[in-house]
Amino acid sequence: MEPTHEPESHARDEGRRIRIGGDLLLVKALTGMGDGVAVLETVAAPGEPAPLDHVHRSYDEVFYVIEGQFEFRLGDRLTRVGPGGVATAPRGCAHTFKNCGNSEGRVLIVAAPGRAAQMLEDIGAMLAEPGPLPPEGLARVYEGHDTLLVPPLLSAGNGPAAN
Repeated sequence: MEPTHEPESHARDEGRRIRIGGDLLLVKALTGMGDGVAVLETVAAPGEPAPLDHVHRSYDEVFYVIEGQFEFRLGDRLTRVGPGGVATAPRGCAHTFKNCGNSEGRVLIVAAPGRAAQMLEDIGAMLAEPGPLPPEGLARVYEGHDTLLVPPLLSAGNGPAAN
């Protein structure tokens, strides 16, 4: 994925598209892979699986909920965030999120450095391939982007809380 080197603007539902399962990610801006930022909008359907629980070792993420209700795993706790709310996952913090509402939700993600967009594009490409996922395939993609998969956070007797 190439960063943009010119000013740009995108309206709602515009941007470079990445499909991951039933969710759509729109790359709204990518100013640089090493020293820039990626701005992505996730359009998440209710009931869709969340990203696997993970830890980025070399970049930070900020999540701004535009529409809907989302549950975030942030370290060892779960929190719900609604429209206008923010959740942060600094490097080293285990995290994931899912749409826990009854309708489509939208989250704006700002990641620095911008290489987060490439990781998401690689995940989308792997999931789009026909046939079963290669064993440990997603783990290899995450590891290739300096990111570790971690066990899900368990809620009180209900199994994984953020899947």
